[in-house]
Amino acid sequence: MFVAIYGHCTVAQAQSAENTGDSVTSGQVKSNNKSNLKQKTDKSGVKKAQNGSDAKAPKAPKESVVDSELETKPYDFESLGMKMRLPKGTLVAKDAVGNAVSWMVSDERDPTRWLFRINAVSSNDPQSDTESQMKNHLQTLKEAGSKFTLLSDRPTKICGLPARFFWLSTPTGDIQAISGWFMLQTDFGRFIVFSILTTEKDFAYAESVIDHAASTIELRDMSVVQKERTERLQQGAEILKSITQAKITSVADGKKKLFRSWRETPSGDVELAWVSIAISQSPRGLADPSANEKNLSESAKEPGFLISIDSRSIGEDGLTLTSSRNRYWVANDFGSEVWSVRSVPQIPGPKNIFSQTGARLRVLGEPAGTDLAVLTSAQGAAEEPLTWTIPNSSYLAHPLSFILAQLLPRATSAPHHFALWCFDPSFGKISQRTFKWKPDAAHAGHWLLETQPSLDGPTSLDEVDAQGHLLLRSEPNGVRMAPTTLTEIERLWKAKGLQP
Repeated sequence: MFVAIYGHCTVAQAQSAENTGDSVTSGQVKSNNKSNLKQKTDKSGVKKAQNGSDAKAPKAPKESVVDSELETKPYDFESLGMKMRLPKGTLVAKDAVGNAVSWMVSDERDPTRWLFRINAVSSNDPQSDTESQMKNHLQTLKEAGSKFTLLSDRPTKICGLPARFFWLSTPTGDIQAISGWFMLQTDFGRFIVFSILTTEKDFAYAESVIDHAASTIELRDMSVVQKERTERLQQGAEILKSITQAKITSVADGKKKLFRSWRETPSGDVELAWVSIAISQSPRGLADPSANEKNLSESAKEPGFLISIDSRSIGEDGLTLTSSRNRYWVANDFGSEVWSVRSVPQIPGPKNIFSQTGARLRVLGEPAGTDLAVLTSAQGAAEEPLTWTIPNSSYLAHPLSFILAQLLPRATSAPHHFALWCFDPSFGKISQRTFKWKPDAAHAGHWLLETQPSLDGPTSLDEVDAQGHLLLRSEPNGVRMAPTTLTEIERLWKAKGLQP
């Protein structure tokens, strides 16, 4: 949620002033566009960016952005077949509604200087080009009675393909909200669109930095991308063969390990939570925290492993506390799994309690359960249960995702870039999770595990010791997690007037 102030304008105000949705409306304006959409592709399927323009461009941005202001490593928007170097200090959040995927990209500074949403747009008119898309969008604004000024319209070429930047100024009260669009035509009637928001104060920089980032775009052949996805899943299947009951038994010592979670900011660390994790051998019935082991039914006595995760987190106000008690269980042979999640705010009166249960149970006579059912409840209302038939290969039981680094092979010959199908609690579905696993060159015996919870999503980095125990987790939004002690948690929390 972005409510950072731009001078006298908030992002929310800018979005309200524009009120045009996330993308340029599909073009209905006929065009005689004859742009050649063919381009050269290198052996890896990557189409390299070329800077150029088919038309005289308006005046250049007032500020110049140097190459060092962009990230060295391109961000991979894999579902679009697009890579690009984003401005340094950029936050990326993936959003998915049904089969529609988009990404919110924003400056991490406070106040935020710019943000934009990326998505794919298809026009009903196969002859539609960037010019007709722009004209159609402006006509829609006029018909809606919106007042605006066209600040600039600049056709260009990216990867040898037609592209266009155009910027509008829209009055909102006593200020001007600035909205921009970058459109890259990837095929007949198909576009990658950036919908941009900024303010007068930050317009010059936003225009320059986003223009420079767009010039680094690389496009890939989607058949190559799909082939790589298949190969990663095949590597994941090999990894699963190395994860055995004996391996999990060796790490299931029942001992609680305590971690501190915080966010790094320019003004100092902000405490977020403490988390405790324990792995033990346990019957299935104890996935219910209220169950009594002496009263379990025969089916609930199925042996397996229980990952117990308890936490207490601090709300955005720095005062409200939320306690969570989560239990994740998987059978010895991984043929069934269940979990229960419950988070309760520590406030008087009515509470917004979040709960979730998941279950994949065997049908009589079957070696393993094939259907995963998940029920989520929040704000006193339960959603309809969601059910999936799990993939027949490369599927990682959800409980094992919390201890994966302790189970992975340490041999350098083992697959180092692989994918597994996993339940994604952020989006409430089974998705393809990608991993990179390699020795830590800076610390002998240590390993690094990069995890991308879903395709195109942000990547976290775990630094672990020789046994796979977490030393430091780094999230792209500045959140960190590392081992700690009860004494340290008490010191940090009591300094803020909080009871851990």
